[in-house]
Amino acid sequence: MAADAANYLMGAGTAGNGDDSQFNGCGIAMSHAYSILAAFNMTDASGIIYKMLLIRNPWGTVYYNSDWNKEDSRWTQALVDQVPFGVDPRTAASTDGLFTVPNSKFIGTACFDSYEIGHNRESEGFVDTWYDRENDDEAFTQYSFTTDSTTSDIYFTVETYGHAIVPLVCTTGAYSGGSTVNYPVAYIVIYKGSVSQGYKYYLDQTHKPIIMSSSNHGAGQEYKIYVQYEWLGSPAKDYTLKVYSKYANSQIKDTNGNTNMLNMDGSSPSGFKDGANYQGWHTDCSRYDPKVAKTPVSEVEVKSLLDVFDKAEDIGEVFEYMWYNPWVCVVWFHFW
Repeated sequence: MAADAANYLMGAGTAGNGDDSQFNGCGIAMSHAYSILAAFNMTDASGIIYKMLLIRNPWGTVYYNSDWNKEDSRWTQALVDQVPFGVDPRTAASTDGLFTVPNSKFIGTACFDSYEIGHNRESEGFVDTWYDRENDDEAFTQYSFTTDSTTSDIYFTVETYGHAIVPLVCTTGAYSGGSTVNYPVAYIVIYKGSVSQGYKYYLDQTHKPIIMSSSNHGAGQEYKIYVQYEWLGSPAKDYTLKVYSKYANSQIKDTNGNTNMLNMDGSSPSGFKDGANYQGWHTDCSRYDPKVAKTPVSEVEVKSLLDVFDKAEDIGEVFEYMWYNPWVCVVWFHFW
């Protein structure tokens, strides 16, 4: 309920093999994501308190069949009136994909396998700073981040391209642990002085932040961050190390004291430069390189027959140039 009170984004998901036409014992689609709209308490006439979650299926349909489903006989109007946003789970399930699940059926049962909470703290003054590493060599890379006099929690995260932007066939292989996986493997560890403050080691399907409480540091505290990726053959070996905090004037630096914050919103320094940024990949893992629009032959200026042969890409274009510039033939015959 604390996350809900803070207006954090909340979601839940189910495991599976990628087939969301399959359902688990609670009637929840496998390999599927759901949004959590609210966490709330519900008290019945006898004073029993139920800790509940209001959940939405983005499909707009509901097949949930466990406790407090839309046909549960325990629903009364007094209980419905306690559901947030004026939702009536008895009818909203059919029209909006909304349903309620008790905490006891949420995680650790057959209903859901995981949940995510997005800490959005912009209203408190939190901002992003980041370092973009391109063409990584899979070695451990060290960075540093130093606090100022502001009091703030710190979120450290590292992530590469989102799910399936690089085809999964290009990031499938055996990592150092021996198992075959479908995503690059990320390893991030945070040090304060010589003492480790925590680490994450995971498949980079979603990022997993390391949070440092404001009580863990004062002004001028330097954190050292070490990052390593196992790319499993990925042709796009780029990642972003990010810090989310109130330290608006602090930056992530590499061992040379340099920063590298590339922007994708048009501001400078821009990540959109000379075709060097990510443009996509074919399923054979070759880079998608869109051709630059060509000027029509009819609009190209030629000065001689030799110029025609120089500009034409094939024999068809030779004749096309000669069609639009017949004078080059006349000049050529006259010359000879």
